[in-house]
Amino acid sequence: MSLMTTKQDRLVASAHKLHTRFGMTEDEAKEQLQKNADDVNAYLASGDFQQTLFMQDDAELISKVDEIIKDYRSSYIDAMYYKELKATELGKAMEVFEKNKGRIIEVQALINKRLEEL
Repeated sequence: MSLMTTKQDRLVASAHKLHTRFGMTEDEAKEQLQKNADDVNAYLASGDFQQTLFMQDDAELISKVDEIIKDYRSSYIDAMYYKELKATELGKAMEVFEKNKGRIIEVQALINKRLEEL
């Protein structure tokens, strides 16, 4: 879980840098985005994330993970099409980092609780 969310976090952050470009050129931002997209795609293609997720027998846990990934994807899409968004919509898309931080901690606590029960 933590590996996938870390990869998603990096991908979304690099997508948002396409328009913010803090301390980097546009080409550097595009290069970073491509590297992070390749990393996520390679991880998903390996099947490791799906295997780990589907080994869980906890519907609540799977649902929470799905929501986190869904929010990252939505923010990523908004970042890629930022020119079509209003400033308030873009700001909301960038809230995913703080919103998911708490949810990731919640999922990890749930995983730890389930492990203790074993």
